[in-house]
Amino acid sequence: MNRLRLALILFVNMILQSAFFSRMPVFGAQMNLSIPIVVNIGVLMGPVPGSLCGAIAGLLEDIQTGRALGVRALLYFFIGYFAGSMQKHVSRDDPKPAMAITLISTLFFFLSNAFISRILSVTTGFLLYLRGPVFIEAVLNALIGFLIYKLLKRFLKFPGLYR
Repeated sequence: MNRLRLALILFVNMILQSAFFSRMPVFGAQMNLSIPIVVNIGVLMGPVPGSLCGAIAGLLEDIQTGRALGVRALLYFFIGYFAGSMQKHVSRDDPKPAMAITLISTLFFFLSNAFISRILSVTTGFLLYLRGPVFIEAVLNALIGFLIYKLLKRFLKFPGLYR
């Protein structure tokens, strides 16, 4: 049952990201809904669902944007695995660790994506974005991550969550 719900979450994420969030900058930064979703799935469900959902979400974004296929999939995979591996060290009942992991993951994603783009000779506005919007994006993703955390806790079933 959770597999169907996760697929629905990733599908809705793809639609919201492409139709709404990518076209609405906030203080010069664009929110990335995929990172908070992948982080929260990893924190709440573990490294395997987190990394799998990250790879799928990244692949969908790679296909949608038409850039180098697999870069976002790889980065989201690592983010999902990292968040899921933190599951044993943080409380699943408290959204603050997930928000902190989202903040760190957003910065990791930006720096890694810029590095890989540089290696692949893809032009990016790395220095312009580094001056401010990346930190705004990280904070926005952490705040959105709080809302996503609350929604996922209601929407998904977690066996053994209240031991």
